[in-house]
Amino acid sequence: MMRAQSGQISLALAAVCLCATVASAQPAVSSLDGLKILESTNTRVTLTDASGKEFTGTVTDATQEALSIKIGRAVRQFTAADIRTVKVQKEDSLANGAGIGAAVAGGLMFWTLASSDCTEGFCLVAAGVYTGIGALVGMGIDAGIHRKVLVYSAPSATKAQHLTIDPLIAPRGAGLRLTIAF
Repeated sequence: MMRAQSGQISLALAAVCLCATVASAQPAVSSLDGLKILESTNTRVTLTDASGKEFTGTVTDATQEALSIKIGRAVRQFTAADIRTVKVQKEDSLANGAGIGAAVAGGLMFWTLASSDCTEGFCLVAAGVYTGIGALVGMGIDAGIHRKVLVYSAPSATKAQHLTIDPLIAPRGAGLRLTIAF
């Protein structure tokens, strides 16, 4: 009986893991005033200026012409012409790390116990403990994951235009492939 329940639980955990979906970030805004939403939050942003230098701080004001960022105790204003990109620092969700860690550790423990014909109450306690340890390990791993997500990219002043000509040689003939990008 215990073996059948453990097998069902393992199957359920596998189904949950396989049915998980990937979350995607919202697309980047097309103008600086789209970053106005970040004014009321304490979200850290990294701004890259036209020369490639990076500045990290929080947004204090955003208009179509400029973006003001609090860097340390000072507020610095960047004009739209001076900004190349703005990225927001995103932390990974602790919940998905806990879920994945619990599923892996708990699933392995249930699988191990199911194959050993363990029928004592201790077996379920051990499976619960290992599930909890797996959840903590997963949360710890996710707590260390930090990534920067692009939220604004300045429109390029000049669009890349080019012409490519490639020779095509075959046993029965030859030709040219012309590619125009604009």
